Amino acid sequence: AQEQGIAYERHIPSSPDEANALYARMLDVESRSWKGQQNSGISETPSKEFYHAMMHRLAVGPQAGCARVMFATHEGRDIGFIFGSLSGGDLTYSISDTRAFKEYASNISIIEIGSGVTQIGYKAFDKADKVQKVILGASVRQIGYFAFSDCTELTQVDFGTGVTQIGDYAFSGCTKLTDVNLDGNITEIGGYVFSGCTSMKSAYLGSSIQQMGNCVFDGCTALNDLRIACNVGEASLYNISSLDTIVLEDTVRSLASKAFKDCTSLQNITFSQELSYIGDYAFSGCTKLQEILLPDSVTGIGGHAFDGCTAVVRAYIGPGVTEMGEQIFGGCSALKKLECHSSIGSSSFKDCATLESVTLGATVSTIGDQAFYGCKALTELIVPEGVTHIYARAFYNCEAMRKLSLPSTLNSVGSEFFFGTKSLKSFLYSGTNAEWTKVEKEEDWNKNEVGCITWISEFEKKN
Repeated sequence: AQEQGIAYERHIPSSPDEANALYARMLDVESRSWKGQQNSGISETPSKEFYHAMMHRLAVGPQAGCARVMFATHEGRDIGFIFGSLSGGDLTYSISDTRAFKEYASNISIIEIGSGVTQIGYKAFDKADKVQKVILGASVRQIGYFAFSDCTELTQVDFGTGVTQIGDYAFSGCTKLTDVNLDGNITEIGGYVFSGCTSMKSAYLGSSIQQMGNCVFDGCTALNDLRIACNVGEASLYNISSLDTIVLEDTVRSLASKAFKDCTSLQNITFSQELSYIGDYAFSGCTKLQEILLPDSVTGIGGHAFDGCTAVVRAYIGPGVTEMGEQIFGGCSALKKLECHSSIGSSSFKDCATLESVTLGATVSTIGDQAFYGCKALTELIVPEGVTHIYARAFYNCEAMRKLSLPSTLNSVGSEFFFGTKSLKSFLYSGTNAEWTKVEKEEDWNKNEVGCITWISEFEKKN
């Protein structure tokens, strides 16, 4: 080549002006080549825009200093070039704007992202409405906001093994997507990721997920089966109106506030046997739930957790609960049977008007204020030995209650704690008269004016 007068120049552009100048030289060479003459080279749209963006990314963008350009010259004129980048090391890049590909979007049916790409950026393939399948290589770590939104023919996504983050609305409006498997190494899911995926029927959320945005499946009107192996974030699965069945695998330990609020078709829940916390309003408004049988692993239940679950007829709470918020079953108007082995919080079963049977375990120590307020169908309640405090209005307006038995372990009772029990005929205390006088009583504790208390121990002595 040297004998023919051909020289070589090697360039590493480091500024926008230098990158532009080198790219202009490349286009000039291309225009004089056979590709340029046939309008098929990089001097034509969309390749022109794509390689220009690539030049700047490798020269001055996130991979600054990686661009390499070599020109062959003859008698001072460029006659050829090689454009590439530094290989190996930490070279990565992202797809952040596909305006250059819009001309071809109507013909793309499969998107496969190969090695080297670490990020699919904001609206990268938004409205690519002929795409049916997406395959992500192992190097892809992040999927940006709206990255594949409104890909209305998309039916299959392979997330690969590298994805750790999926941005807000990433697959929103993908109306033919029927199922997703978010397993692998995904740690973060943004809000509304699959919103409006109206054909979605089932989904799996893997155990690696640590953070979850709001309303992940908002508007997924066909989704009825959800398997979950991770903790659920605040309002993350809120208002999935078609959801029928939830399976919480044993890796699930907490459900945040409003996690499944207003999932109005939900009927079946398999709880994790390692579940420890259920947040405020977690299942509030799930109007088709019929049974709430919590595992004994649960230690905390937030306020209103099952408030407004108007079809629930049976509930079980184990002995491990140390934190119980207000009105956890408030307004559960169909609840008939309750078994509880933990101390009862304020207004926990308020206005459960059909509650007929209550079994309290020996591990119960307190009954909160208004705990059974307005439970108008409850006819009898035996408060077990071990209970030390019954707070104000605990049994207020339990109109059908005929028998109330109190334990000898009682230390205090609140005001009006059985006011409005119009049918009460038998008020039993298992201690002695002397022990009863030591029980601390708030003012108006006996507002119902029960005139006779049966001291069970004294009765037994007489018989």
